[in-house]
Amino acid sequence: VVVVRPYMNNITGGFLSSAIFERILFFSRKYKEVWIFATPSKDKDYQEGKSWCEVFNVSLLQFNTALKKFAFKLGKTKNKISKEEALVIYYRGKDNKTYYSVNWEVYHRKLAEIDDKVLNYLVNKETAITKVNKETAITLGNDDPLITNNNE
Repeated sequence: VVVVRPYMNNITGGFLSSAIFERILFFSRKYKEVWIFATPSKDKDYQEGKSWCEVFNVSLLQFNTALKKFAFKLGKTKNKISKEEALVIYYRGKDNKTYYSVNWEVYHRKLAEIDDKVLNYLVNKETAITKVNKETAITLGNDDPLITNNNE
């Protein structure tokens, strides 16, 4: 189950983008960086059914198009948005895994632009993140298809 809050579409640029971002947010509350395969892989760490494309039942082109609406890829690549405006920064590591990290400052700023109530909620960021994390964990449970053991 992926919980997509409707106002996220205004921040990310569309429903699929919001769903992807919500998953990255979920994992980023547990790990500083998150790696998830875009497509099925022969890598020893790949778990069947847990790539982005499998979970969302989309093509790699659809996934990449949605991701580029809100994320900035490090390296020699053309990005649609600037690093300063990106909700997520991602890169391909030497281990051939793609790592994603949330740009929390941009995320909080964009939420605040939508509604002053959100800004008030985020005054105490630690409390807000903990509260959202508990709510999300209850909503998603332990059978989430994207949860992997990547404690790196």
